[in-house]
Amino acid sequence: METQIMNLYSKLSAKVLFAAVVVQGLGACAGGQQANVPQNPTDFAAPSATTPLTAVPSAPRPLESGDSVRVTVFQEAELSGEFRIDPSGRIDFPLLGPVQAQGLLPEQLASALRTQLGGRYLRDPRVHVAVSESVQRTITVDGAVGQPGVFPIREPITLIQAIALARGTNQRASEDQVLVFRNIEGRRMAAAFDLRSIRRAETEDPTIYPNDIVVVLDSRRRAIFQDVLQALPIFAIFRPF
Repeated sequence: METQIMNLYSKLSAKVLFAAVVVQGLGACAGGQQANVPQNPTDFAAPSATTPLTAVPSAPRPLESGDSVRVTVFQEAELSGEFRIDPSGRIDFPLLGPVQAQGLLPEQLASALRTQLGGRYLRDPRVHVAVSESVQRTITVDGAVGQPGVFPIREPITLIQAIALARGTNQRASEDQVLVFRNIEGRRMAAAFDLRSIRRAETEDPTIYPNDIVVVLDSRRRAIFQDVLQALPIFAIFRPF
């Protein structure tokens, strides 16, 4: 298990390093400014597959790929059971086949099953859905921090809190260039934030969502990244993250 975790983290770190190099190259092309990565954006959207969550830990959250749900259809034992949401976001339900589950609350999935079963097979079915196993929700914090790693979170947190999970920034950190990578509308997106201005309450502390990747750039490697990117063909800068 430990070996598998280390392999997973190594893959994540490699992806993050490539993304950091690409974004740093955008900065080199704009005379030191982040050309295509907005600085301290106030409208950096939440991930499209994740509905923004309330700060109350006990509040229900949308179902995700990897979650398992217990479906109970009253007086229909053959239709009741445990179902895992597959990578496409669906469960394979008896009689109905694939049913979309990802992005729905448990009661919304119950309503969808009720409608489909009632419209074709049962009269006034009573359906209950409960989460039996929830996939772990994590963020990755890498770069010039005290303890890079993958950290579990129960709910959205702020950028300052994410950095604190990694034991803060180290002496090599470029605190004016903290990158956040996120999937929005099916695309890998990035934004840059200035930790110093956030700490001075000059800019808002942005929300960090599960599956986000936070990278604190290392001041000692800026010149190295610029040299590498200047040797790359121009189209490489615009490849998706």
